[in-house]
Amino acid sequence: MDVDVAIVGAGPAGISAAIWAHTLKLRYAVLEAAREPGGQLLRVHNRVLDYAGLPSENGAALAERICAHAEMLGVTILPSATVSAVDVERGLIRIGESTVTSRHVVLATGVRARTLGIPGEAVFVGRGVSPSASRFAEQFRGCRVIVVGGGDAAFEEALILSEVCEHVTLIHRSDRYSARRDFRDRVDGDPRIDVVPFAELIAIEGVDRVERVRVRLDDTLASLDVAGVFVCVGVEPNSELVAGQVELDHRGYVVVDSRMRTSTDRLYAVGDVRSGSSLTIAAAVGEGATAVKDIQRQAAEAANHD
Repeated sequence: MDVDVAIVGAGPAGISAAIWAHTLKLRYAVLEAAREPGGQLLRVHNRVLDYAGLPSENGAALAERICAHAEMLGVTILPSATVSAVDVERGLIRIGESTVTSRHVVLATGVRARTLGIPGEAVFVGRGVSPSASRFAEQFRGCRVIVVGGGDAAFEEALILSEVCEHVTLIHRSDRYSARRDFRDRVDGDPRIDVVPFAELIAIEGVDRVERVRVRLDDTLASLDVAGVFVCVGVEPNSELVAGQVELDHRGYVVVDSRMRTSTDRLYAVGDVRSGSSLTIAAAVGEGATAVKDIQRQAAEAANHD
């Protein structure tokens, strides 16, 4: 397959890029590793009230509306198309045994939840280690649970869990919290939540399910009996496909300019994977449009020179 622009990832940024590529009559391919498009939206289980004009019950509902819009326009998205390699210099994208050749590549691969990498964390996923309080809180009704983190996600998870759990322990590695003030005030006023600073989760233990955790408190070790563990320590970029080929910042995010262009002419990066992203739906949608409009501008200028 030979195209003008290959879009890797079909979250809000990738779908927006696809809509603009379709509208501007560019030959394009949208490659999505998952079985359905939507990206991070499919993991937002709370109401979405801050995307202008499209308030939605949750991220999946918003994804459905965005995808319906794209489908109405005739935009084609290839699901289950896992990209195994990208040769940025030559514009070659490997998908299984197939190769896509593209003049430009728009990287819209987003981010993934950061893990602690401690003993028991991977072993007990789905058996006490849970990715979302809003989705799985009922499984822990009447139980004691622990939340790790100091940002919005951690404090919001603690508040959701406190509605059904016997007790919630929120631990953080320091006493400086980045969570919104309204979340912090609500947590401080909730008798079911204990906030423990300068604490580090070092192990998760149990037999068939999570039964306890080990926590380092300053120079001492403590064991807490809990049924659930919620790790909310931020995200990291899915930028491995282009690592070593373009400039990344110190955290691994792709460095771009105001037009979403990277350190090489062929590659653009949009959405959460780019350095400096605000991690918002609105920004991601705008960046997808910005990248493709710049690609179209370059194509028009090249045609005029010919």
